Amino acid sequence: MKYVIIGNSVAGINAATAIRQNDTQGEILIISDEQTRPYSRPLLPNWVIGEVSFSEERMFYRRNDFFDKNNIQTLLGQTVEKVDTKQKTVILSNKENINYDKLIIASGANAIIPKNITGIDLDGVYTLTNIKGAKKLKEDLVKINSIVIVGAGLIGTKMAYDLSKIGKKVVLVELAKRVLFPALDDYAAVLIQEQLKLSGVDIILNDSVVELDGDKTVSQVTLSSGKKILCDACLLSVGVAPNVAFVDQNIKLDRGILVDDYLKACDDCYAAGDVASIYDIVVNVRRPIPILPLAAREGYIAG
Repeated sequence: MKYVIIGNSVAGINAATAIRQNDTQGEILIISDEQTRPYSRPLLPNWVIGEVSFSEERMFYRRNDFFDKNNIQTLLGQTVEKVDTKQKTVILSNKENINYDKLIIASGANAIIPKNITGIDLDGVYTLTNIKGAKKLKEDLVKINSIVIVGAGLIGTKMAYDLSKIGKKVVLVELAKRVLFPALDDYAAVLIQEQLKLSGVDIILNDSVVELDGDKTVSQVTLSSGKKILCDACLLSVGVAPNVAFVDQNIKLDRGILVDDYLKACDDCYAAGDVASIYDIVVNVRRPIPILPLAAREGYIAG
């Protein structure tokens, strides 16, 4: 039996672990467009400000010898171009074809770049959903004194607090009426907002960014209210979009990959993590829920 897993983060790694626990002889191949060991994305803000380093084991989901010990093959730095579920083949961007008996799609999600914001392509605009984006921000941090963070979700709120701790002037802009909406209720959100303000973060709610201005590099942000904010950088944290561009017509999409209660997408194909569209009891819709504990659990279930 050959198992192919697309994605090398927590869902993919946990899927591989579960497979190996149930099948000690099967061939397992993990494909990832990143070159690194599976690292903790929630710790990226801490890495950016220097609180943790990539030499620390807590930055990673598994020890360095995990793949060898569990006889798991990896194909890193390779992008999946297409999945053919009829032929049971994964086609890479270099046109290599990889056959599978069972496929797990744990390809995660990419940062949403709001194209309706004028000037979004200026330098000094960052995202923080992977090591590539985090590395760019970390390298440029020395020349950034003030930053506007767009979106007060988990990443935006955490990064606002962390950057304020190291003396950066931070303005956090959120379209909703409170931070971490809808994850927190009003009471809990107020507690977080008070802590952010105590750390020096300026919070602007019920407003959105409509324009970035600057000569090559962003130097001013304009809000829908008309307010203008001077800054050295802008961090986009307005959500993520599932990485599903490579799936074929047999895989049904609704915000993400539609799956059943066992995370099955179609015959011999499963999806887990930020890419899987599951039932969200809080808002009563099917959608991907991009949080680490859920991705970890889904990985084990799919595997």
